[in-house]
Amino acid sequence: MRRISVCDCPSLFSASEAIAKRFDQQRASLDYGVLRRQMSSIRSQYGWGPSEMDLAIVSVDSKSDTQARFIAALERFGYTVDPVDYRHAFVSMPPGRHHGDDGDRSVISVASRIAFLAGLLARYPDAQLLVVSHSFEIFPALQELARRTPSGRVGIAYFSSLIDFRFRATGILDNKGPLHGGVQFYDLEEALPELFGGASVSSAERRNGGEVYAKIGL
Repeated sequence: MRRISVCDCPSLFSASEAIAKRFDQQRASLDYGVLRRQMSSIRSQYGWGPSEMDLAIVSVDSKSDTQARFIAALERFGYTVDPVDYRHAFVSMPPGRHHGDDGDRSVISVASRIAFLAGLLARYPDAQLLVVSHSFEIFPALQELARRTPSGRVGIAYFSSLIDFRFRATGILDNKGPLHGGVQFYDLEEALPELFGGASVSSAERRNGGEVYAKIGL
């Protein structure tokens, strides 16, 4: 498989919280079925090939029935799910500090997983990777993938109002600039009402993590 779309579910869960706060709602729920159709539309509209795998990377507690139901729902929508133990998805604390020391919720990131996927695809000159994530940490890996895949496509789709502010300095949000590096940006801002449907409902996050990468054929 060389044409993959990947959703950073922890990033999208945080986006849901930000959207709920923006519109003064208790909860906001992202419709992953609509998101999958949106990614397919981007591919069709901008000359990408159809996705061979729609991958959802989730951070999970294997003991949570709610998260098991979320994974089952993603699979019904047609996603291939890559589960990551939530403890392995915590962003490392500074030396000598521990998660929860300051009372705040620990930050979760699957950026390393996405960067790993970009590395797997780098051997194919026609690889295509479309990523739904706000994380700036994935950008160098995507730039390198774009450099190594002259006949491929690399892109980020996200809400321009919620993406990491450091992307603005690269020029990617305007699809131009010296640090653009061949990575395209697709703004989901206009699709926000459809993606969230105006509904005030909650979304949450078993398999063994990493199994999905064997399907790429490496």
